[in-house]
Amino acid sequence: MNLRDFQIVRDSLSRPIEVHSIFVDVAGSVEGGYLLSQVYRWVEWAKPADGWFAWNEEHWMKETHMRDFELLRARNVLSQMVDSNGNLVWKEEIVRPHGRLFIRLDIEALHRVIVKYTREREEAE
Repeated sequence: MNLRDFQIVRDSLSRPIEVHSIFVDVAGSVEGGYLLSQVYRWVEWAKPADGWFAWNEEHWMKETHMRDFELLRARNVLSQMVDSNGNLVWKEEIVRPHGRLFIRLDIEALHRVIVKYTREREEAE
């Protein structure tokens, strides 16, 4: 392998996709867990003031490497996730005419879901 080929491989491996296994568990699917992991990372990094952030569908697909139907399936799963207090973990709104998808991830509600899931799993063992 020549130097340029090595650089191509190195650069291609520079952005790993991280998925928290607990998110796969609480979402009930790899797609949902993967999308939840990505959004969690973005929210923790960006810390949007009002909790909402938005991208158009093309940007979502580019960032997640998911196809439109995979994103839709994952979003459907996540939009039904509620914590022990009945709060939605995942909220979304599509704003037309530009088709921007606004998402708000309630981190505290997600943490309650994780704690409840983990406690129930521990009790079952």
